[in-house]
Amino acid sequence: MFEYLPELMKGLHTSLTLTVASLIVALILALIFTIILTLKTPVLVWLVRGYITLFTGTPLLVQIFLIYYGPGQFPTLQEYPALWHLLSEPWLCALIALSLNSAAYTTQLFYGAIRAIPEGQWQSCSALGMSKKIRWRSCCRMPLNARSLLIPTKWCWCSKVPLWLTPLR
Repeated sequence: MFEYLPELMKGLHTSLTLTVASLIVALILALIFTIILTLKTPVLVWLVRGYITLFTGTPLLVQIFLIYYGPGQFPTLQEYPALWHLLSEPWLCALIALSLNSAAYTTQLFYGAIRAIPEGQWQSCSALGMSKKIRWRSCCRMPLNARSLLIPTKWCWCSKVPLWLTPLR
């Protein structure tokens, strides 16, 4: 067993790097998608909700297969060497799939936390004459809201880590 330890450590390093990178990308995407949902622009909201439905409604393994094997079905992508090289790289395809999947779930958590802010809190900020920017900062930084957001986010991300601990070569 100990003869395989260097290979296992290499796989663990790859898996942990992929996990951290995909969670960072997912966090950035989730913040962008949450802002789009709160702005309530009809076309963008429709697109983001479709994205969330697609990525939360299909298994992660199917998403990984589609992102890795799917571009090969389009010969026009092979005409662009830089794009084809990126989409044929297993690590990058795994990063894209894991990031998009995690971003869909994290967007739901963030948007739910924003919707959980009591309406009276928004109204009191308006009554005090706060600008929209200050209202967002003061209402979204409340400890109660942060606590209600951090616990589900932690469980969402921690539940995905065992799925990602598969060494990629």
